[in-house]
Amino acid sequence: MNILETKVLINGWYKILIIILSFTISDLTVDCYALDPPPITPVDEFFVENSNGIPPIPDDWQLTVEGAVATPLSLTLEDLMDYPAVTHMATLECMGNPFTPLILIGNANWTGVPLRTIIEETSPLSEAQSIAFHCLDGYIVQFSLYDMLQRNNDILAYSMNGEILPTEQGYPLRLVLPGNIGTTWAQWIERIEISETSPETNFFAIPLHAQIFTPQDGKTLTVGTHTIAGMAVVGEDREITKVEMSTDGGVTWEPAQLLSYFVPNVWKHWEFIWEVSQVGEYLIIARAEDGLGNKQNEEGFFSLENFSITVTIDYDNDEDEVPDSEDNCPYNFNPDQNDKDEDGIGDACDECTDIDGDGYGNPGFSNNTCNDDNCPDTPNGEELGTCVKTIAGIVVSYRVGEPKSFITCTSDADCLATGGTCQLEQGDCNDNGCGDACECYMDCNNSGAGDGKVAGTDLGVLKGEYGRFGCSPSNPCYADGNENGEVTGTDLSLLKNEYGRFDCPACP
Repeated sequence: MNILETKVLINGWYKILIIILSFTISDLTVDCYALDPPPITPVDEFFVENSNGIPPIPDDWQLTVEGAVATPLSLTLEDLMDYPAVTHMATLECMGNPFTPLILIGNANWTGVPLRTIIEETSPLSEAQSIAFHCLDGYIVQFSLYDMLQRNNDILAYSMNGEILPTEQGYPLRLVLPGNIGTTWAQWIERIEISETSPETNFFAIPLHAQIFTPQDGKTLTVGTHTIAGMAVVGEDREITKVEMSTDGGVTWEPAQLLSYFVPNVWKHWEFIWEVSQVGEYLIIARAEDGLGNKQNEEGFFSLENFSITVTIDYDNDEDEVPDSEDNCPYNFNPDQNDKDEDGIGDACDECTDIDGDGYGNPGFSNNTCNDDNCPDTPNGEELGTCVKTIAGIVVSYRVGEPKSFITCTSDADCLATGGTCQLEQGDCNDNGCGDACECYMDCNNSGAGDGKVAGTDLGVLKGEYGRFGCSPSNPCYADGNENGEVTGTDLSLLKNEYGRFDCPACP
């Protein structure tokens, strides 16, 4: 761990601890002890949003503060960490959050230098009117210097949740403006300019609104009990005091339960238990209210219509919590929805689980009424087969590629390039229960037990046994692939055809 990482951890966790210990009853709602802290979004789950992409960060990065000031500054990241650090919990929300299915909002503990400390150290000139933040990606945001100095919680952050600020979140330095919308939280800041020009932008407080996180828009649910959950937030240090739910498109409203206590400019999470007994389509809306009696706008920006969702309620006849319209076995309990042959019919009710699609079922599936497949993973049925040829009196599949794979066919015409024929049957020329289309005759190693592949070990066995005659059960030749009692060139031909296969069933 380097010195910068050490300072971040020490400053970050120390300040978080101080904040926790310094909460007083006046900071919290009356029933705070029954509520949870506002949830913190893990760094690796925090949304990433920027218009110009992540810029390269110079190795010699410094923050310069200049313009209409008496004392310009040039500060390295280590210099910034030497200032007394503060940590603020604040919710960051992207301007586009209402208009995307993605969740572009998150909550974190941000650690850094109070912006006001840096401004005051530069001693702005009396004629200074604005402050602009210039970023490495070319982004610039400007505010009234006077208004900025009236704010107390703005920081230049280099740490997020006790860790060094990730590059995708604005490393080495980003502006944190609690209660303001995300477009004002400048990332990758390299220069702060205080000037005599009038400001071009204003602060943009997070509008009062509630958002549903679960269920997702367009989801199909079952008749029964469901938890609708989400968050509500507002800027300007105002408190969310109520969230209401409507499951009938705004005709009637019921209170949701707030789960988080109040921290200024931080989301509150909430939930609502919904009992639904009728199938159909439902328009679900959440609306927020603050301590001043303000209600979320019904129309316009960040309004009810921006965050409403539509869900469909369906029956669940087998009570496996999968709606019948999405259940691959609607009358058989199968919450896992397993469907090994991917035919849309679940294994729990499929009368022929047939992974290779040749009309014969894979062994081991109790619902199968079709005949078992002697090559479960290689097509060899009446409608779909595999290209085969005869070598040394043995019917073998013709394989191509690396690793070798079979060629499917519906007629001999599909096998012209291989010089073989299309086997559209459960052929088993040596009657050992393993179909011709999948058997590896040379996968026997030096013990007769195959390892599922034909490779160098099998070639070594053949070399050691080559030229043997009189092979018998009492005097076995493991490389006698065609079982004619000898190991000769015909077995070598079989090995050449199969060499490189990795899908062999066990040797019979």
